[in-house]
Amino acid sequence: MLYTINSNKKSNPLCIISSAKRIEDQLSRLELLTSTIHDDVRDLKLRQNTDRDVVQNLGSSSDSKGLLLIPDMSQKLTWYESWMRCQEMGAEPFIPRTKSDFSVLKTVRFALNEFFWIPASDFAVENHLRWYNGEDASYTPGLEWTEGTHQALNKEERDCVIFGSRHDGVFMWDCNNRYYPMICKKTA
Repeated sequence: MLYTINSNKKSNPLCIISSAKRIEDQLSRLELLTSTIHDDVRDLKLRQNTDRDVVQNLGSSSDSKGLLLIPDMSQKLTWYESWMRCQEMGAEPFIPRTKSDFSVLKTVRFALNEFFWIPASDFAVENHLRWYNGEDASYTPGLEWTEGTHQALNKEERDCVIFGSRHDGVFMWDCNNRYYPMICKKTA
């Protein structure tokens, strides 16, 4: 509201005081509303930075119950840094052991529309794929390899598994490249 005082007429001081009081009240309400909006935005940013997206409750996962977590996607990491990021979150890299688990990865891939790491590599023994924890990952039923070729695009310098937007499945790539981090699993 805009209040004006016409100086050509004799003004009633009570009207001016009343108008000034209404303006003061409206300014106080506006300051309170602005403060509330700033608090809400701050709380939302804090929630985004601490939770960084619980993706799915794994009640029907192939192993124990837990929550899948997507680490902070604002920073791309090497394969090893990605693995360490899960540990920093008090979690472990998510191993897709079934077709259902792999469908979770597909959902994340389509949401990101970018490459992200899978916790498998052959850097210990070339052409022998293992999960980050040392378990054999050579013929995991859920993994769909690019072009249907086991360890697709594998070369001496490509030891880590990645899932990306340009290929229809997982494939081997250089572990030192920076992509989105692995999905992590936090058990209850």
